Amino acid sequence: MFNLIISIIALCLVIILATASLYFGGNAFSEGKAKSDAAEIVNQIQQIQAAATLFKSDQGQVPNKIGELYGDYLTSIPSPISSDGVWKIDSKSRVVFTTLQVQKGDLAGITLEACNHINELSSFTVICGAEDNKLIKTFSKLNTASMLPKLLNSAKYVTIYSQL
Repeated sequence: MFNLIISIIALCLVIILATASLYFGGNAFSEGKAKSDAAEIVNQIQQIQAAATLFKSDQGQVPNKIGELYGDYLTSIPSPISSDGVWKIDSKSRVVFTTLQVQKGDLAGITLEACNHINELSSFTVICGAEDNKLIKTFSKLNTASMLPKLLNSAKYVTIYSQL
């Protein structure tokens, strides 16, 4: 009987500790995921930039589309963290970009925290901002540090981009 009581008390303590760790440490779990997603995206853009640099060195121009890098310059085309996004190249403005849905509730997508981590991690060499084609065309003229917090709060989609 004594062993049963001890087992029940131990089980209750484990449940209480698990609940407390989720309650007090839950933010740490989601924060880690956001940082991981940000690092993955920045790494993908850097791979594409390096491949585009090699392509330009060989061909004398930047690639017109991401598929031109496959084979000789990239062993596989990186895919963004969300299934709805693909990397694209705008050869006129020399920008690599993707547009991703912002995660809301059960919808898959990128979190705004991950978007903010991308901006911090890359020191604004890779930018995660509200979806807007004008932003891509005027990449080098942006005052991104002041614009992004306002744009991201109500965004349904974000565009992640960097110059080649």
